[in-house]
Amino acid sequence: MVLRKIFIVFLMMVMIHPMTMAQNKYCRYQSGDGIHYGIVEGDVIYALDKAPWLDGQKTGIKVNAGDVVLLCPSEPVVILGLGKSFKQAWEGTTPPKTVRWFVKPPTSAGNP
Repeated sequence: MVLRKIFIVFLMMVMIHPMTMAQNKYCRYQSGDGIHYGIVEGDVIYALDKAPWLDGQKTGIKVNAGDVVLLCPSEPVVILGLGKSFKQAWEGTTPPKTVRWFVKPPTSAGNP
């Protein structure tokens, strides 16, 4: 139920702000003073005061992209996977008749 609400909010954001999402390149990064979201423009990252989907605004702080560590774009609580989505895994065997869901821990989301 919670995932459904998150998905609906995401779809609403995409429909309401299509130009904003298409024009900016967002990132999540770690610098000496913590973890931040930012807007990437060339080799410079402009820090945001909160996440982009919470209408984060530029704070005026900028850092060089080479001076920070890029992180996963979000902080997942749970990751859902589909068991029948990787065709090569079923070569030589009979795939299941239905799609199988499985849960992965948040730590399985690797950083870039």
